[in-house]
Amino acid sequence: MQKHRELTLGRISDVGRRILRQIYTDPKPLEALYFKTDEPVPFRDIRKHKFTPIEPGTVWGANFECAWFRLKGRLDARHRGRKVIAIVDLGGEACVFDRHGRPQQGLTPLFDDRHGGVIGPKKEIPIRDEARGTETINLTLDAGANHLQGRQRGAEFREAAIYIVNEPLRKLYHEYRFLELLLLELDEGARRGQLLLRALNDVCNILTHYTDKEIQLARQRLATELARPAADSSLEVSAIGHAHLDVAWLWPLRETVRKCARTFSTALRMMEEYPDYRFGASQPHLYQMTKDHYPALFEEIREAVAAGKWEVQGGMWVESDCNIPSGESLVRQILYGKRFFRDEFGVDVRHLWLPDVFGYSGALPQILKKSGIDYFTTHKLNWNQFNEFPHHTMYWEGIDGTKIFSHFMAGNDYNVPSTPGAFMNFERKNRDGDRTRHALCLFGIGDGGGGPGRTHIEWTSLAENTESLPRVTMEHAADFFPKAESSAVDLQTWVGELYFEYHRGTYTTQALVKKMNRRLEILLREVELLYAQLPLESYPADELERVWKIVLLNQFHDIIPGSSITRVYTEAHEQYRDAHESLTALRAHADRVYSERVATEQMQDPHVVLNSLSWERETMVYLTGDSRILWVDSDGKPVDSQRVNGGVFVKLHVPAMGHNVLHVALGQPTRPRTPLPASDRRLENDLIRVDFATNGEIKRIYDKAASRDVVRPGMSANVFRLYEDLPLAYEAWDIDAFYLEKAPRSPQFVSSRLVENGPLISIIEQIWEDEHYRIVQRISLREQDRIIEFDTEVDWRESQHMLRVDFPVNVRAGNANFEIQFGHVARPTHRNTSWDMARFESVAHKWVDLSQPNYGVALLNDCKYGHSVHGDVISLNLLRSPRRPDPEADRHVHQFRYALYPHPGDLVAAEVVNRAWEFNVPARIYRANASPGDLPAKSSLLSCDKTNVIIDTIKKAEDEDSVIIRLYESCGMDSTATLHFHRPFLECDEVDLLERPIKPVKRNGQQISLSMKPFDIRTIRIRL
Repeated sequence: MQKHRELTLGRISDVGRRILRQIYTDPKPLEALYFKTDEPVPFRDIRKHKFTPIEPGTVWGANFECAWFRLKGRLDARHRGRKVIAIVDLGGEACVFDRHGRPQQGLTPLFDDRHGGVIGPKKEIPIRDEARGTETINLTLDAGANHLQGRQRGAEFREAAIYIVNEPLRKLYHEYRFLELLLLELDEGARRGQLLLRALNDVCNILTHYTDKEIQLARQRLATELARPAADSSLEVSAIGHAHLDVAWLWPLRETVRKCARTFSTALRMMEEYPDYRFGASQPHLYQMTKDHYPALFEEIREAVAAGKWEVQGGMWVESDCNIPSGESLVRQILYGKRFFRDEFGVDVRHLWLPDVFGYSGALPQILKKSGIDYFTTHKLNWNQFNEFPHHTMYWEGIDGTKIFSHFMAGNDYNVPSTPGAFMNFERKNRDGDRTRHALCLFGIGDGGGGPGRTHIEWTSLAENTESLPRVTMEHAADFFPKAESSAVDLQTWVGELYFEYHRGTYTTQALVKKMNRRLEILLREVELLYAQLPLESYPADELERVWKIVLLNQFHDIIPGSSITRVYTEAHEQYRDAHESLTALRAHADRVYSERVATEQMQDPHVVLNSLSWERETMVYLTGDSRILWVDSDGKPVDSQRVNGGVFVKLHVPAMGHNVLHVALGQPTRPRTPLPASDRRLENDLIRVDFATNGEIKRIYDKAASRDVVRPGMSANVFRLYEDLPLAYEAWDIDAFYLEKAPRSPQFVSSRLVENGPLISIIEQIWEDEHYRIVQRISLREQDRIIEFDTEVDWRESQHMLRVDFPVNVRAGNANFEIQFGHVARPTHRNTSWDMARFESVAHKWVDLSQPNYGVALLNDCKYGHSVHGDVISLNLLRSPRRPDPEADRHVHQFRYALYPHPGDLVAAEVVNRAWEFNVPARIYRANASPGDLPAKSSLLSCDKTNVIIDTIKKAEDEDSVIIRLYESCGMDSTATLHFHRPFLECDEVDLLERPIKPVKRNGQQISLSMKPFDIRTIRIRL
């Protein structure tokens, strides 16, 4: 019997292939002409180019080259009364345009046997449903020499021909193949399987000449099996067509523009063919691309959205990485994303759509809820490397206690092929099937776009109510979430971050992108703050939005993580330079206007010193000029200074979110002070002594005030270690745990010398060299300061290696704290469980801290994100050098800073958050013209009486002439914070992150008080 079954299955499969071959008949070649270019040519310009003939078998393009094709032909008597299509295979991706230059349909070369033979519309262009037999065919196509996933060796023109389509036979194929695939998923002895085997074998016996009568009888035989309904207990699957489209990845941004045309026009054509078909796409940036380049297509999308056929999905401008961007960046992703969908389509999106992102910050639930987003979905944690994530449907609780309904696609794919087995996986793999009766399915082809083909839609329709399968309904995700939440019972809660056990290298790869992202985030913060203090009619809202969208675009989850091709980063750096130049010019203008308001007319050579942080700080600034003169502050009080080459370091106090003015005391020389004790092997002040070994490493850090060693006795700190970095799968993405099993090597120490020594700061310069990299480091210690700074330059030419710096510290703690957006998380320093072990590399923003109740050590940085804290060793990942997909990744000169901050008490007592902010946001100084001004020479805009409450953002409101103030509790404790406004205002209220009103805020003169929860994010609007 077993052999008979195997023979029958073989026969069924063979007949399926025969049916497929019979669908398209009578090919008639089309005449083909083309021209090729390096970069895309818009439709309006193709008349400027000469088309030349091309024959099948011709390789016409290399990676990402472009071409326009014209295909010509004529129908004849054989086509009369028949359905006629063109099958076109240009060897790459393509889009059909009508004579007005409007995209009509994408062509994506795809015949995927893994998915059971997905056919059409990927290479098929409709011509006539019922031809007269006399029509002339003229097709115009825009082609790219790349496949769906990016590069290929060369695009070969393979076929362009007219075919007759047997539509009833195509319907039979979909039904036959669907039931065959269902049969293969069932247990051999299952009655349902026995019935399917018999029905399919009966069809094999019916079909001989594939006449209309035979096809009709075959479909009638299968209809019996298709009519068997799903069980009452079946899961209910909400299915929507989808085309996950990476904004950039293995292709450049300009190709994404064309992928939008191909993918979106195809979706619209499928809607015309299948009235019940529903499609959705995320990322407003893609819609903006479409609106800019294909306005007619955008209008078609707008109509489909209004008709309820097309769903706009997700609340972010792009599907952003959630590890690297700042908290304010995540807010702006949602602000600009939701506003676009509201303004263009009248839709308020209430779900966050991030199927392919590499981990999810514990700050997200609060950000989402306070942005009007009630639901979250992803797929990515199903990829976990070591541990199976325990839920598909749950509540996710953030670091502040906010909960959000969350669904992980139980089919474990956001490109579901619509096969019976794929639908069955929603039940078979669902880890919360006893708690919910609903699941979400995204079907189609994605990553590079494409979307569902005809087979996806046919099979999804066949699965609507079929025995052995869940019930499948095509509907919007927005319809799925509310009913899934309301009908669920006893949902479990996951607390804290959603750490992704994979792609840990993305915290480090493409270091310059990460550095520029942070630099621009901080620069945007400062520019917005400056202009918020000037007349609001001068606020450069349009230009700031343009720059924000550059930053947000490059936070896409394959750009900022470092997992794209070379060209993506070449273009990203060009965009960053543009953004930086714009912000620098805006800031310079604001500085001039601001300084004119500061009262300096009685001062000699006034310099304005600005502090954008929300607490008063003592800081050092550098200015050029004669170091022998005496500098005084706005009160006329002499300030300490230290001569350096070409200028002077000056130390002074600057009020919160305000300024102080330095100027010259006429005729007064500087007062000499004793330099700090220092040598080529030692840095020291009243609090800390740092001793260096002969190999340049730090052999001892002694906390003189606390009478304790900071470095674990017998160990060295600031130790550079070079590891072989050969992950098994994705080079740019991954760091595999076994990298630690092979002993690292350290660079050769070259030299050490004391380069600066004075009363305010001492600096030692050290140099290390290895075969393929060179490190120059200026290590400094300031007066009355615990922070040891490491200003570092690395000329990095390594390949497939990773450079780390390690600090074994004299602290014992079971958890270390890592900064994330708007707060921090504790992660274990041990490897007790597989969950602990999986976090051998973790992300942090400006600091990590390892503390006992009485003492701790923090490691600060200005642009690094990859960290490891194992036992008492704090390790910072400095650089990687993967070869794929960008063989040039990071092979250049890098400049960055990090700092060690040993401190009494824990991170709260030591104000680690504040010190890290100061390290990243130095006070600024610039020369001002003497002015009478209306602001005192020492003045503050706004301050907060609690240092754990950080005023993160001050900006103009989006839709009115008022000022937005965003603040957060940074240490995880209850606080009542009082904000002191040092400039007059009329009224204030609390708003959400989209700046919609929540409630009025009581004021006491120029003060307001806020009761804040741990890690609370609050937004206040004031009217000046």
